[in-house]
Amino acid sequence: MLPRIGRVLAALISFGVASVVAQDFSVTPLSWLYESDNPDVLPDHGSPKIADLPEKVEKLERPTFARVRELIGEDGAPLSRNVISEFPWLEPAARTAFVSERHPKPALRSGKPVVSEVEYFLVFNPANAPKRGRTVAARLLQPATVAWSSDGPAHEHLFVEFEFSVDAEGHATALKPVQDKVDAGLLATAREELGRWRFAPARSEGRPVASTVVVPVLFVAEPAAETAEVDLLPQVFYQPLPQYPVRARQYGVPGSVTLSAVVDVEGRVRDVEVVKSSHRVFEEAALSAMKNWRFSPARKSGVPVLSRIVQPFGFQIADGEPSALLRVKKEPKKLAKLPPELRWDEPPEYSEINTAVYPYEALASGKEGTVQLVFIVGPQGRITESRTISASDPAFAGAALAMLETFRFTPASKGGKPCNALISLEVKFSRHDNALVPYEHEMIGMVRRLEKARDSFAHSGDLDRRLTPRSRPVAVFPSRVGDAKTGEATIEFVVDRDGVVQVPRIVSATAPAFGYAAAQAVASLRFNPPRKNGKPVDVIARLPMVFKSHE
Repeated sequence: MLPRIGRVLAALISFGVASVVAQDFSVTPLSWLYESDNPDVLPDHGSPKIADLPEKVEKLERPTFARVRELIGEDGAPLSRNVISEFPWLEPAARTAFVSERHPKPALRSGKPVVSEVEYFLVFNPANAPKRGRTVAARLLQPATVAWSSDGPAHEHLFVEFEFSVDAEGHATALKPVQDKVDAGLLATAREELGRWRFAPARSEGRPVASTVVVPVLFVAEPAAETAEVDLLPQVFYQPLPQYPVRARQYGVPGSVTLSAVVDVEGRVRDVEVVKSSHRVFEEAALSAMKNWRFSPARKSGVPVLSRIVQPFGFQIADGEPSALLRVKKEPKKLAKLPPELRWDEPPEYSEINTAVYPYEALASGKEGTVQLVFIVGPQGRITESRTISASDPAFAGAALAMLETFRFTPASKGGKPCNALISLEVKFSRHDNALVPYEHEMIGMVRRLEKARDSFAHSGDLDRRLTPRSRPVAVFPSRVGDAKTGEATIEFVVDRDGVVQVPRIVSATAPAFGYAAAQAVASLRFNPPRKNGKPVDVIARLPMVFKSHE
């Protein structure tokens, strides 16, 4: 998802200084397109001028505006200009407002010119504000664009009329739609942006007074930045690597994180999101590192454009040995007792692990337990056979085996060649946080809400936008299902307001192993943060999964 436009105005508009006014229009100051990391100095277009102001402006009965979004080069000249207005006849005027300026100035970062993206508005008020006696109507000074989630290309932008309540200081205090049956989500998001609108207040007998005024609100669903649309992909030239988290190093845990990000026209990274991860302990390290990456931006027809990238990160301990939890010890006496096909010279090493899903029913009842596993790692670094030696509860055994089957290894070797190896592992399900089975108080809070206040969660059908995962769930076909070649399972889970899956629960499964494998896959998903009526919510969702053996 692209950054919300103008959430933070990098050069905050000072309304103590009047906007540039000519005839019946005004131009708002240029604002930075993103929420943060703005240049030290924004571009300067100079003084606006519209040579031929449309005659229809004189017939306006209420304010309107055109939103202009510009890509500005290092020489200060516009590389592209996108205009949105409710009236097509206003667009030519908006496109030519600064054409006559001969000495535009570019944005500066650390004293150097940079490519930048900015937004500004051309505001058109009625030529003669309605007067009743000595009462003058409120005039629009600063509109605000409202980011809108839209699934259909037919609704990239939408204008809706609202009646604004404006106080004597020109602040918008409330709004309500002029038309009936306006979507509740649109209304909620419009109200969230209320504080960004500014007006010249109405006047009565020369004094400012509170009033109402009808103004259109622009809802924009900006198109996603996709690398498929560009001629030249972004090229990274500075990429600091993430620091290995101390907590993960303590346990000797390897892992992986996949991130999605937008590379802007300046080559800076924005809107970084987790697509999937093997262990949440690595996510913050990967996010912090990638936010500092720098690129040569993607280009289309020679012009810098936004693009989206997907970047995987792997975490391996290179210095020092892993902890006892994930270290395979070489014990000659025990090796000698194994069949020749399971003996090795150099042990296998864990290269990627995933955390186990704490079974929902065990979380709800506060149950703890331990599982002892043995398994064979084949020459390809994958588990070829696994078995439970002991388990305090069948649900713990099922969850531990489902986790185990997602592991990857550097295989053992014998005589310099990859070979089979027998490994044992203890998995603890407890209220004490550990490397393989995270236990967080937030999980318990979610379970208690589900048990006692289920109505406090939203449902997927109530959301402003369809709940969509950022990646496809990858489920491993479980090995302990006998001769079955297919299977099914349905998982219920909570997607929290950050888009993270919480407390997956097996609703149904054709065999228990399919249920645990499905829960393991769902737990690694990340979704676009869910919203209901414009506000972030926790939502209950269900996902059916079908398993097919490839053997």
